[in-house]
Amino acid sequence: MKKEEYINDKLFDMGERLKRNYAQPSTVSAPAEETSAPSKAPVSAASGRSDEFSRTLRDLEGRIANDLSAVDAELTELETRRKELERFKAVLDQCSAALPNLCGDLKALDLLRVNYFAGSGRVKNAQKNISAAPEQSRFTSAMAWKCALPVVLSVLAGAVLVSVTLLVLFL
Repeated sequence: MKKEEYINDKLFDMGERLKRNYAQPSTVSAPAEETSAPSKAPVSAASGRSDEFSRTLRDLEGRIANDLSAVDAELTELETRRKELERFKAVLDQCSAALPNLCGDLKALDLLRVNYFAGSGRVKNAQKNISAAPEQSRFTSAMAWKCALPVVLSVLAGAVLVSVTLLVLFL
């Protein structure tokens, strides 16, 4: 993107005016002679400082309000992610404790796999809004798909066997 596309001449003009205003020394001099008519210069200078103060104050208030809402939203997201990670840790503890007690029970193994993938999915959904580096993410969809592929293939093979058996029996 070129510089001209997002910065125009008005921005440069404002910058130049600000430089000129801040470059002028602000001297407060005592009036040399008393006049009956008040001069306009001190009023406009005070008005300019007041306008600048109010603009700066509004800008700072806006920035603070924006940052407060962003911090609150991020804290809420982190709290949600922490809860999901604690649930996933409980699922992992349950699965690791149940692994030695399987004794060749395929149904129990499939139930443990389902619990694992459900917990992994919840963690991934909680992680979706928080940007993490790809190398830091352990729970990727490619990994879940690679682990779920044998289950999907066995379900499809079972469906094909059942349909072939039904065709042979009823034809």
